[in-house]
Amino acid sequence: MLTAKQEKFAQAIISGMNQSDAYRHAYETESMSAPTLWNEAYLLAGHPEVSLRLAELREGIQSQFVGDQTDILRELQRIGFADLSNLVSWSSSGIQLKDSATLPPELTSLVSEVGETRNKDGAVTGTRIKLHSKLDALDKMAKILGAYNEPTSHTDIKITKITVVLPPDKIVDVSEYKVVSDPEEVDDDETLPSPTAGDND
Repeated sequence: MLTAKQEKFAQAIISGMNQSDAYRHAYETESMSAPTLWNEAYLLAGHPEVSLRLAELREGIQSQFVGDQTDILRELQRIGFADLSNLVSWSSSGIQLKDSATLPPELTSLVSEVGETRNKDGAVTGTRIKLHSKLDALDKMAKILGAYNEPTSHTDIKITKITVVLPPDKIVDVSEYKVVSDPEEVDDDETLPSPTAGDND
């Protein structure tokens, strides 16, 4: 059974947050470094009960969709690849909005705002048309299609030895140095080996 915080984390993931933001939403993270928070969020998302809950929530959301994923992608594709020339014509003589009465719903649905600017006498001095954000639509398409897979955990990367190249009279093997992914893991009282001059004879 999930804890209240684990449930809050899962709900945040389903709402559209990434793992790190969802972890911040559910837990106290003010004292955490960014690498530690990222790793904790990654591990929590992979927890058997949490991952099962995420699958349940996704299934529930999918069953509520009026349209299936194909319909959603098709609408996002219209916005993401919209061509402004289908709605507006322009030339050296000026800009002209096309009559909305002659446009199909597939084109009018691309528009989020239409307006006019007027002078102090009330005369129209300009028109404006605003489309739904192409970048937002493309970003949502990429998420649905799984283009933003999160990288593997920091713990998957292991460094066994580091060699630092110094001038010929000071070659140091630092294989004894401790490598950590989180600065908080460093013991302030720990003494690291001091570099010693090499033998050039």
